[in-house]
Amino acid sequence: MAKTSKPIVRLAGRSGGAPLYLVHAVGGDVGVFQPFAEMIADSRTIYGIQVPSHKFDAESSIYELAEYYVDALMHFQPEGPVMLGGWSVGSTIALEMAQILKRRGRDVPLLISFDGNLYHTGARISAWSPRYLRELLGNVRHWANDARSHRLGVVCTIERLYRDWRMARDCWAIERNLRGKVSVAFLKESAWPPNRLPLIRSLYRAGEVYYPKPYDGRVLVYLATIQSLFHLWQVEACWARIAPKIDFHSIYCMHEHMFEKDLPKQMGLHLREYLLKLMEPSQPAPVQVTAEAREYNRSTERSPQH
Repeated sequence: MAKTSKPIVRLAGRSGGAPLYLVHAVGGDVGVFQPFAEMIADSRTIYGIQVPSHKFDAESSIYELAEYYVDALMHFQPEGPVMLGGWSVGSTIALEMAQILKRRGRDVPLLISFDGNLYHTGARISAWSPRYLRELLGNVRHWANDARSHRLGVVCTIERLYRDWRMARDCWAIERNLRGKVSVAFLKESAWPPNRLPLIRSLYRAGEVYYPKPYDGRVLVYLATIQSLFHLWQVEACWARIAPKIDFHSIYCMHEHMFEKDLPKQMGLHLREYLLKLMEPSQPAPVQVTAEAREYNRSTERSPQH
């Protein structure tokens, strides 16, 4: 992740409809969104919201990060509608940002969650429920297919099994408020640069203590349909509990693979059609941004920052 002092970076697109701001996942970077952004760049500008370098090792809550990003966004684009999205914990941050923006009088026509998990909604079915166990067993075949498609060897398969077990244990602890039992070991910390680990741990733990409030805006959730081997995320049930105006679209993949191979193209094509239907009744007026933002867009037109 390139060091930057600014949280907002341009990914793709041109002026037009309401801009889309995509919030980083647990790693803090937004480069992973680039192929997806280019798929929908013909009708609007797509920006990324990433963690600025001075916050790499700072402890932050979802609430604090959302306030910080909203302040930056409103300085960058002081008026007009904005759409928000995020992957994983990024969708939790985007949800809180949408709540803040609405309280400040801004229009948020759409909030997009890319398989973002929400805790503390009261919507999860018990792990001892026959329905839960039936769905968990039915997931085994899909989990094995995913392992084969990624050509995992014996060692990598065992590592994934171990991480899945640790994740199931952590989720069980979070749902019962046993925070001392949470290890975040399933994030495979060895795969990340050491200077990124404080940020990753902070974001993960920020998500675990976040309590989402009801949200009355339009929401689109992309669901990763292949679950971990020992635990069901129940993303659909959790989002449906807090957002009555909601649509779901399933993607056949695991959570961590949502932006690999041709999946960004699949989601991009779907979102283009979805936005056409959503915006059909009333096309938004051209969005006005600050002179600083206009200059920023021109300077990054040829080489988007990641």
